[in-house]
Amino acid sequence: MLGAGVGLLPTGGTPSPEAQQPAGLLTVQGEPLATISLACTGGNGAANAVTRSFVAAGTPQPVSLTADEITKLGEGLVTLDATQTDRAGNSDSSSVTFTLDT
Repeated sequence: MLGAGVGLLPTGGTPSPEAQQPAGLLTVQGEPLATISLACTGGNGAANAVTRSFVAAGTPQPVSLTADEITKLGEGLVTLDATQTDRAGNSDSSSVTFTLDT
């Protein structure tokens, strides 16, 4: 479910300007009309997690972060958990970690 962009993350970390670009720091793809829920947890702990949900289009969709979300997550290791739930209620999850360089 996490798209090909995951493999393209820089090994030295993802700089905050890159994480804010419209192309996103990674992509997610779910089956059409499924709900995708994202939760990012960073160095500032679970209390400062960034969450969002959207309806999948069946094609890769970029995930980017706002400046406020980057501040909330903090510098360091970030875990992104993605869960897809289809219209029948079936779910599937994936996760990825990356280093956010603020």
